[in-house]
Formats: sequence, C-alpha cells, structure tokens
Amino acid sequence: KVIMTDGVTIGQPCCAIPQCKNPLMTNHCRYCLEHQNLESICAMEGCSQAVTSDPKTRKLRKACNDPIHVKMEAANMESSRS
Repeated sequence: KVIMTDGVTIGQPCCAIPQCKNPLMTNHCRYCLEHQNLESICAMEGCSQAVTSDPKTRKLRKACNDPIHVKMEAANMESSRS
C-alpha cells in the first residue's frame, strides 16, 4: 500500500531494479542483496562506468566522472532537498 500526502509518496522501500521484489537490507539501501553489486555502477541509464568519489566529501557518488552525469546527480540531490 502507498500513501500520498502533499506530493510525498510513502510506501514500502524497494530495490531500484524495476519489478524486483527482494527486500532491502535497510531502508537506506538502494538495492537488494542480489543487486547490491550495481551500487558501484553509474546510476545514469545506459551508462556502465564505475562510480567515483566526491573530491570534497570522499563519499561515493551515484554517478561516474562524466561531467554531465555529475551535474544530473547534483540536480537530483538538490531537487530532493527542497
């Protein structure tokens, strides 16, 4: 079941792979255990490059070092904050 309030969808956390029904290890995970290896691949559709670390925070990005992919990730993060 999904609840929608003020444009925010609240529901069961699920794997980022469409149609995957496997549970996530924690609510902070993006992929289930079966698809966990995809965490190291760029999140942009069609890109198979490895993700890189943010030089300032040293945290892994969800994007590779392609400047367009980095900008798209930054825009996505900014829109999710507001």
